[in-house]
This record gives sequence, C-alpha cells and structure tokens, in this order.
Amino acid sequence: MKNLKINTKFIVSFGLILVLFLVSVIATCSGIAISKNGYENFYEEEFVAVTTVQDIKTKLQEALKEMLIIVETTDGQEYTQRSQIIDQNISDIRTSVETLCETYHGDTTLLKQFLQLMTDNGSVREHVMEQAALRTEEGNRAALDVILNEYIPVVEEYTAVLDQAYAQIGTSGQNSFDDQMLKMNGLLALGIGIAAVAFIITVILALRLSVSIAV
Repeated sequence: MKNLKINTKFIVSFGLILVLFLVSVIATCSGIAISKNGYENFYEEEFVAVTTVQDIKTKLQEALKEMLIIVETTDGQEYTQRSQIIDQNISDIRTSVETLCETYHGDTTLLKQFLQLMTDNGSVREHVMEQAALRTEEGNRAALDVILNEYIPVVEEYTAVLDQAYAQIGTSGQNSFDDQMLKMNGLLALGIGIAAVAFIITVILALRLSVSIAV
C-alpha cells in the first residue's frame, strides 16, 4: 500500500511537471511565431508602403526637373525625349498609388487625396507641355511662367499631403511592430516563468518524495 501511494505521487508529480513544461514550450513557440509574423508583416507591407511613397516622391521631383529643362530647349528631339520621361514618371506614380491603395491595409485617405490633387493638376501640366511644344522662346517663357505660378504651388501642396502619408505609414508600421514585439516578449516571459515554477515544484516534490521513501 505504501509503495502504491508513492507510485501515485510519482505519477501525479511528474505529470504536473510535464504539463507545466508543455505550457512553457507552447508559450515560447507562440512568442516566436508572433515575432516571425510581426517581422513578415512589417517588411511585406509597412516597409513596402514606405519605400513606395519614397519612390513616388523621387519620381515627382524627376518629372518637375524634366519640365524645367524642357522649357529651356527649342530642339524637337529633346522635347520628345523629355516629354516621354515626364509622361512615364506621372504614369508610374499613378500606378504606384493605385496599387498601394489596393494592397495596403492601413489608412489610405491621404494617398487618395494626393492622387486626386495630382489628377486635378493634370490640366496645368498639359498647358505647360502645349506651350513648350511650340519650341519657341515665347512659348518657353509662357510655359515657365505657368510652372512657377500655377504648377509648382499645387505640386508643393500635394507633396505635403504625400509627406503626411509617409509619416502616417511609418508611424502605423512602428506601432504595429511594437505591438507584435510586446506580445512576443510577454509570451516569452510567461514561458520562462512557467519553466521556473516547474523547476521549483520539481525540487520541492523531489525532496518530499525522498522523505516519503525514507520513512
């Protein structure tokens, strides 16, 4: 009977320890999985969104640079080449913004506002190109006047909106990443805590069993 009681104590004790260690392993693995998902989400969505917006800003500057150069030339071939670069940059920007609005799961209000402002400014850009297409000094002066007094002020307006979107996406990404890391650290701490408790219980049970056997 005494041996039976001791065997039961052994089974219950080690069963409890096994359960505690199992919970510890599950908590630790969950923390690692959350960490992995957090990194993947950050690099596959937030990081891509931030770099896309940065690329859009670069293309805006390139398009504006080409427009300022194009009003200084009367060469037909150069006009054609630079106007194609401008059209390609504007097209790329539009495609990038539309794709980002479809794939990004965060707030896209500012991106849509930027796209609308850029679209509304399209008629001014076309007017500049029409004047520059004359390839005369008078036409170039008229195109430059439109750029300086009409086009650039609006570009600065929607560039400011784009800067706000950039900051918003960056903040959102950082907050999301911090939340994932907080959950991961919490689960890892829980796993370590349970493992420590299991170790302490193991020592206590071992001492008590030793006393029971001795008796």
